[in-house]
Amino acid sequence: MATPQTTSSKQAPEGFVAKLKARNADRERARAAEGKQGLGRTVTTLLASLALLVLVVILAASYLFSGPGGRTVSVGAAESLAKGSRVESAVLLDQDNAFVLHLRSVKDAVAVQNGS
Repeated sequence: MATPQTTSSKQAPEGFVAKLKARNADRERARAAEGKQGLGRTVTTLLASLALLVLVVILAASYLFSGPGGRTVSVGAAESLAKGSRVESAVLLDQDNAFVLHLRSVKDAVAVQNGS
């Protein structure tokens, strides 16, 4: 006795990768039938989150690795500034073996020297 065989125009895929490809193709066809194009909402949200994370990492790195600003002066120049009452405060950056000087204006330094 012969068993009736039903033949479908679509063969069932064999293997894991072939099944995944077929499933993705079915999803794409379904999205096209609904009139949807482009990336889905989840992918767009994930890409936006990734862009924000990269931006935060770049900003944090630029803050952490930036120098104190200003310009470098010699020890003799710093000594002259101190004698002229231009140095308002000095902070030792121990890890860099350097000082950061906060200077007064010339007008304020003259006022300090005159005792006003």
